Amino acid sequence: MNIDQYVNVKRAIERFGSEAGVRVDRDSGDDLLIRGPGMSYAIEFKVLRRPTPSEVHESAAPRRLLVLVEPNRAAREAAASVNHVTLPNGGLRLVLPGLVLVAGEDKPEEKSTAVRLKGASGVVAETMLLHPEKEWTMRELADRAHVSLGLAQRVAERLQREEYVKRGSAKGRVLVDSDGLVRLWAQENGAATKPFAKTFLYARNPIEAVRSLAVSLPGVCIGGALAGNTYVSRLSTVPPPYRIWVPRELASIDTLRRAGLDPVGEGANFEFHSIVGDVWKTHSQEASGVLRVSRPRAYVELYNSRGRLQELAEALLKEKS
Repeated sequence: MNIDQYVNVKRAIERFGSEAGVRVDRDSGDDLLIRGPGMSYAIEFKVLRRPTPSEVHESAAPRRLLVLVEPNRAAREAAASVNHVTLPNGGLRLVLPGLVLVAGEDKPEEKSTAVRLKGASGVVAETMLLHPEKEWTMRELADRAHVSLGLAQRVAERLQREEYVKRGSAKGRVLVDSDGLVRLWAQENGAATKPFAKTFLYARNPIEAVRSLAVSLPGVCIGGALAGNTYVSRLSTVPPPYRIWVPRELASIDTLRRAGLDPVGEGANFEFHSIVGDVWKTHSQEASGVLRVSRPRAYVELYNSRGRLQELAEALLKEKS
């Protein structure tokens, strides 16, 4: 916990505990000292920056205060029953023997959405995530992400301000917080796209089905759990429906019918998605005879999943090889 975070945590606790005479100090170790009339507790703290719900659950402990830095709504909901303080808006839950402090967050300040990481801006982040040790000039970054120089600069400047990247020795930018950046991209990427069609396609396995589909629909690409499992094989069987990205020029019901597919309402095992700009195409790659979205994009598409699919998403971050 840096000094600014400590000051904000101390302020939040003492603000709501002042009537009970609660005071906060920091000892020489990794504990906060919570003091009040007739009580004194040493409580461990753990800082989580833009955490996922699973990180919140895994990190919680009876005598631990989670310091949640810019958590999203799902993470705040996950923290509702554990000791935590949220920064910068000061939501608080601190329950100890003889002490109960619970307070909601202040209304967050309005933030500019000019360079949110979605669409083409997200591809800039994706490009840096795929080459985490590279020092990028803005021209190289723009060319590799297939975006304008101005957009690449605006994204890089924002990420530098928020300490996801830093200036390199050659005045380029270097990524310093890849896990934080991919989570930021996932949070800002917007609502999940809705499929423009659903079909049932029989094959021995979904990869084989996509190979055969690519003959009549060239350029289709697997996403979501199906793509994620090709990077980190965590699921013996990936549950349907399987996400398929379709190039914008082929994204129509008539095109699917000409390829021999009949859209269905129920019982579908494939969902077909399309998005303006085909931003998934920039870093797609071939594996096992099919195109798949990039590893960080597979994580983004799985970000709001639950259960085994959430485990798969986290494995995409932790198992780098």
